[in-house]
Amino acid sequence: MFRKDSFFLGTAVAIVFPVLFFGLIYLLNHLILKAGIAQLYLEKNIHVLLGISGNLLPLRIFFVNFKYDKAGRSVLFVTFLLTLAFFAAGKHLGVL
Repeated sequence: MFRKDSFFLGTAVAIVFPVLFFGLIYLLNHLILKAGIAQLYLEKNIHVLLGISGNLLPLRIFFVNFKYDKAGRSVLFVTFLLTLAFFAAGKHLGVL
């Protein structure tokens, strides 16, 4: 199921990867702040935007390494939607 070039594969990866990347960035930022290495704590909107940018890695892997065109386009589309939602919600909530 996941070895084929499909929109489902790209969509699943494009939704899961930013969540994992967000968690990793949030955890690292929290640990660095607690250890006293950094004095600046990143706001949540920066964590979210960096999490969305985590889709660059699977995008490159699908397009360049595997030549999975459908999955790559699906990752690109979901990334576009997530970015659009981020800026729309930020503008609406007044955090941007």
